[in-house]
Amino acid sequence: MRPARKRQNCIHLFLLTLILVLAGYLRLVNFPNRVSLGLDSARDAFVSLVGAKYLQLPITGPFISIAPVTTGPWYWIQLIVFRLLVPSNFAPWLLLALYSLGGVFVMYAIGRVLSGKRLGLLLSLLATFSPDAIDNATELTNPSVIAFFSELTILLFLLLLKKRSGRLLSILFGAVLGLTVNTHYQSLGLFILVFILLFIKSLRGYILKFTLPSFAFTFIPTLIFEFNNHWFNSRNIWQYLTVDQFNIWTPMRWLTYLSDFWPTFVAFIMGGSAIFGALVIAAISLVFIWQLFRRRLPLPYVLLGVSFLINVVIIRYYRGERYFGYLQFFHPYVFIFTGYVLTTLWRIRWGALIASLFFILYTGYIAPTIVERLKDVSFTAETYEYLAGIYQSFGQGPFTLYKCRDTVLPRINGLVLKLMMDGRYAQGGKTLLYHWGCQIPNVLVDGTVISHEFIHQHASEIYPRFDYVYDVSQASPAAMLLEGWREASPESMYQSAARWWMDEQPGAKGKGP
Repeated sequence: MRPARKRQNCIHLFLLTLILVLAGYLRLVNFPNRVSLGLDSARDAFVSLVGAKYLQLPITGPFISIAPVTTGPWYWIQLIVFRLLVPSNFAPWLLLALYSLGGVFVMYAIGRVLSGKRLGLLLSLLATFSPDAIDNATELTNPSVIAFFSELTILLFLLLLKKRSGRLLSILFGAVLGLTVNTHYQSLGLFILVFILLFIKSLRGYILKFTLPSFAFTFIPTLIFEFNNHWFNSRNIWQYLTVDQFNIWTPMRWLTYLSDFWPTFVAFIMGGSAIFGALVIAAISLVFIWQLFRRRLPLPYVLLGVSFLINVVIIRYYRGERYFGYLQFFHPYVFIFTGYVLTTLWRIRWGALIASLFFILYTGYIAPTIVERLKDVSFTAETYEYLAGIYQSFGQGPFTLYKCRDTVLPRINGLVLKLMMDGRYAQGGKTLLYHWGCQIPNVLVDGTVISHEFIHQHASEIYPRFDYVYDVSQASPAAMLLEGWREASPESMYQSAARWWMDEQPGAKGKGP
């Protein structure tokens, strides 16, 4: 190898390593204080930690937002398996951090396939600085992994397009796409890539023989769930498609959709304001149209552009919440198109200077947004502080926490989760209840039952108290049950999230929808 070429490769490897280190820092710095402990995150953490503890794998996943329909179980299965491999209660969040970091490398690989090392480094930088991608490292919800799997899906699509053959690539393409769709159904729009490949004669056989079967294979757990629960999901999907969607009003005319929704969404991914997002969209549109007019737009960009525009139309007519967090599968499109604009600029006179200047200004512009992402999550900090108050008031535990019947409060879930992570939750521990919704239980003092009225007025004299939390260890289990108190154990949280169908028996006679 020539010395100049060897030196270039060393510089390139150094830059890639530097980008990955920077990406890792942005995703892992201050990690324990940035992880989310809210309702959805606590739910997924319970599934991961309890499922690993009892070696249980679910056959269904979280519910979607528009109908009583569950996703596939693969997201939760990944969290459980990773917790078995990594001996840390932060394992489920660490897996998402690895996916977010892995997305940076996958974007580099996409750039290499499309154009070369320069585009690879550029796309990896865009993924590194994306505020939403940084958030995905600590937001423990199923949409947070969609960006990574979408990027991997598009990489496999481009490799198939380049090789025009490949049995293993075809199988992986179908399997990864299936995992992506199973994780969140709004990524179903990526299936358009399969239809595109079917139009390429040399790939049609591979898609039919290998991609479609491997895609279908990922739905086997969902099919088992359907067989055992009277086609719960299928019936509710049909209900949504034929009736419920027409009862949802989604005010979004085309002008508003294109001039407000998309600029804001692009800014959500890349950082900055809606004005910045509009400028990015305008630059992409102008460059793509100009290159099409000159017949110099490479085929991969044409095909990705077609699939992107089809998805834009689909989302416009989608009857449901267009929440940005659900549209993570657009991440690679935005990065790739932006990268193409910058590399196109690079080729013209003064283009390298313009592109470099843009990137320097861009990083400076979004730096405050990135810094905000590295700060403590307010709810997590509040949970830590609240738990410190409990330890100070009631000792170091262990504790058993009760809540009122089916009350759903983020604080309760967060407290139970952190107690579990600290190793201070145990059945038979000091009994605490979070006083919300039910009467404080009666207690027997010197053979006399103290009335509700007296307890309500003098509860802190009978039961030690910190804020809404009471130490009711002296109350009998029967008195707790009589007033509607139920243990908020990690096991019960896991059961209500991953095995609810065993209790509710949906579709059975007189049960559920």
